[in-house]
Amino acid sequence: MRERMELDFVRGSALFKALADETRSKIVHILSCGEVCACELLDYFDLSQPTLSHHLGILVDSGLVHARPEGKWTRYSLNRDEFTVLEQFAHTISRESDVCLCKKKRSNCT
Repeated sequence: MRERMELDFVRGSALFKALADETRSKIVHILSCGEVCACELLDYFDLSQPTLSHHLGILVDSGLVHARPEGKWTRYSLNRDEFTVLEQFAHTISRESDVCLCKKKRSNCT
């Protein structure tokens, strides 16, 4: 018998929220090619350093991006494991399955 998986709506929603900004989506797209220094990321945007740091902080806090200090700079890369979680969450909430909330509601009516 297959074990019922519970969806983590809090975590999944937080990941989507972190990406729900054009600048942060662009940062992720740039990082898809590999690790990048914050100073290099600034070249892609018309943003101040504090504004870029704010966006990077949100991505790091969400777990979607890793930050690695290197001297006076920080290098950023994607956390592929967390993107897998996001992809699985998106897939699961958009398909009928054993964990659908509608099934739980309907089972109360029988």
